[in-house]
Amino acid sequence: MRGWIAAEYNYNIDDSPYDLGLNSNASRVFVSGEHSISDSLKLYGKVEYGISYIEKQHKDVDFIERLMYIGISSHFGSVEIGRVWSPFYDIAMYSDTNFSFKDTASGAFFSPVSHIAGFGRSNNSIKYKTSFKLDTSKLFFSALIGDQKGDNVNSRVSINTNYGASIRYKYKGYQVGLAHQIANADGLSNYDDSINATIIGGMFNSDSFLIGGNYTIGKNNQYDMGLSGNLVNSKGIEGSIHFRFSKSYKVYTGYNKLTTKKDLYSTEFVNFGLLKNFNKKIAIYTEYRLDLGTTKTSLFFGDAVSVGLVYFISDYSHYF
Repeated sequence: MRGWIAAEYNYNIDDSPYDLGLNSNASRVFVSGEHSISDSLKLYGKVEYGISYIEKQHKDVDFIERLMYIGISSHFGSVEIGRVWSPFYDIAMYSDTNFSFKDTASGAFFSPVSHIAGFGRSNNSIKYKTSFKLDTSKLFFSALIGDQKGDNVNSRVSINTNYGASIRYKYKGYQVGLAHQIANADGLSNYDDSINATIIGGMFNSDSFLIGGNYTIGKNNQYDMGLSGNLVNSKGIEGSIHFRFSKSYKVYTGYNKLTTKKDLYSTEFVNFGLLKNFNKKIAIYTEYRLDLGTTKTSLFFGDAVSVGLVYFISDYSHYF
């Protein structure tokens, strides 16, 4: 078994509707394994659950399915079937590196639409991925089709199928990539028939320094919170920077800005964090969010501060 258990407390200095208080901050456990069928074929799989042990977060739901798939790989690439990471998240992950306040503008998470349309993880899907070595660099490609029938965004909008693809280029610690995701939908306004988004991003990662960011253009992929409740078009930018100045400490910062058509709804904030790790199993952190937005119905309205403790069941060098 692998994963981590976390406890976090958020204090909203202003009256935000997104006041988590004490929460389990995406605690998760998973099991994974693989088996070689032959020299060229390998069978593998993964089951991952989020743990919500703080009752007020999900009432009586203690375990939330995040990933559950089986895959087979060969010289021609890999095929995964089940609940999988979307190709869109291949790029959105470049900025998903902070602990508390993050990843709000791409539409991969924190948007009610994303959990239905498969922008972060996609249900009932078949995903193909492969890579090509180019001398000292590497090119990655993935594509997905998913059956989302029965998933409803709201009382009017339902999802049918979704499709996505991504392409990434990696050279040493550098990565750049592009992805597009589209979900066929019924019940949208203006006679539209799809929810979609295109994302472009980049990342650099070394032992002491990490920087990543992305830019997203979306169609019908966000709510105009607190107003009509309609799905609206959006533009989003996210970024994060981490610097490790000793074996035990690192500082980091992030920036998120989401705007929608006619500024019906927006979110903009910058956050600053400090992490102390005692070893590769235990870490504590604190973050401060400075709100730069104007929409009081934003999920991230107002300044806020968080403190958290994380215990890693297995080593995760990404955080250390």
